[in-house]
Amino acid sequence: MSSFILSMDIGSSSVKIALFDLNGKVIHFKEKAYKSLPEQDPYIWWKSIKDIINDFKKHKEFNEIGAIGVTGQTRGQIFLDKKGNPLRKAILWLDKRATKEAKELNNLIPSKKRKSIWGYVPKIDPSFPLSRLVWIKRNEPDILKKTYKVLQPKDFINYMLTNRWGTDLEGGLGWFNIKEKKVNLDFLKELNIPHDIIQAPYSFTDILGEITDKVEKELGIKKSTPVVVSTMDGFCNLIGSGIITPKIAMDICGTSEIVGFLAENESNKYNGITVLPFMDYYFYGGPTQSGGASLTWFLEKILYLNTKTIDIEKEISKIKKILPDNNKIIFLPYIDGERTPLWDTKAKGAFLGIKKDHTYLHLLKAVLEGVAFSIADIIFKAEKLAKVKVNEVRVSGGGSKSDIWNQIKADVLNIPVSRIKITETALLGSAILAAVGVKFFKSIKEAKDSMVKIDHRYQPNQENHLSYSRIFKLYKKSYISLKDIFHELDQKGVNGE
Repeated sequence: MSSFILSMDIGSSSVKIALFDLNGKVIHFKEKAYKSLPEQDPYIWWKSIKDIINDFKKHKEFNEIGAIGVTGQTRGQIFLDKKGNPLRKAILWLDKRATKEAKELNNLIPSKKRKSIWGYVPKIDPSFPLSRLVWIKRNEPDILKKTYKVLQPKDFINYMLTNRWGTDLEGGLGWFNIKEKKVNLDFLKELNIPHDIIQAPYSFTDILGEITDKVEKELGIKKSTPVVVSTMDGFCNLIGSGIITPKIAMDICGTSEIVGFLAENESNKYNGITVLPFMDYYFYGGPTQSGGASLTWFLEKILYLNTKTIDIEKEISKIKKILPDNNKIIFLPYIDGERTPLWDTKAKGAFLGIKKDHTYLHLLKAVLEGVAFSIADIIFKAEKLAKVKVNEVRVSGGGSKSDIWNQIKADVLNIPVSRIKITETALLGSAILAAVGVKFFKSIKEAKDSMVKIDHRYQPNQENHLSYSRIFKLYKKSYISLKDIFHELDQKGVNGE
């Protein structure tokens, strides 16, 4: 029986692929990295997939793949002609070229109108799909004229696998009215943007198509293997963490931290928190800008260590004896600005409270604590908006391998932290959706109960939490006090610019 699931994650800096069994066990995993840029050639992703798949062929389970699910970064656009050829490089989520257009759309579309267009009130920023379409219309009109479809990265790979156009409703936020499950044609007409370049949405457990003859020859995956639509990495992370009901939060510890939980109520206020409809609930949360990136920056740029060769947890373990009350250094992890909940591209990183008896270990611990405070800032504000009390945080991603960092997060939040056994929860979530799509399981709940496993639980230390509560208040005051200085530092003429 073909009962294994092949899952792919198309990221801005790498492609990851894993082969799962129906108990969530990873049969094989491999990652292929490339340079993260605001624009990328979509065929880099396809070439990376081919390179990785060649390594998978030596496993006998590769010949027993029963379904494929592809997830990946959202807020990226690939403009394709009728033959499915990219007309230009893909514009990815980190590109800020549409800043002017986003500002104009924010002024043009008040909250009430946004709700009628999209079924919720989205934050319109430079990565918002409509901002990008308006930019293309103004700056590359010939590209827009030749465009037959606009797809996101994971949908482009699905097209390459099946020769079928398609995207999902949830991952296509910004394209569709989430309540009415359709494109708002009238508003696109107002902006003179052709509505037919956007594909009508599928459910994320629908089968989009099957592996073609061409792909069987190119990749070696059996022809007619079903490919399920799946959804974006953020929502796959949620599902891969086993979170499909309220009161359990996720923290994906990668380059940034992706934090959030589900709630029954929709808030009319946002306070910097992203509120999105998902399944039968609302997702509250959002991404920070620099989570693991802050630790990497400190280890590489300040300590001159090679993070690819050192044992990072061994370095972190050196801070064990430093208690919160003995540190009292505040680190603001805004080394590349901040997203949730500040949304301030001009924010800066900072150490506050350094004294002559402090060592690099005190600074290292402050970095870990600062990232934990940024997570707490999101969860506490989101709890207040959603009128929900989170009773567990599930961590995954590369940073979750650190027992010390997980314990710091539990102590800061005063919430038990559980580590998911499979750190690549986006891949696991996409595998779950694929397994449900081909009826290996009757429901997402049944699939996640079988495939998601908890590896370790961390209980908060009350004494440490009391210390962190005092420091957290100062952490929040620090940004408010320094905001004007951060913005002045960004002006021309400062630092000799």
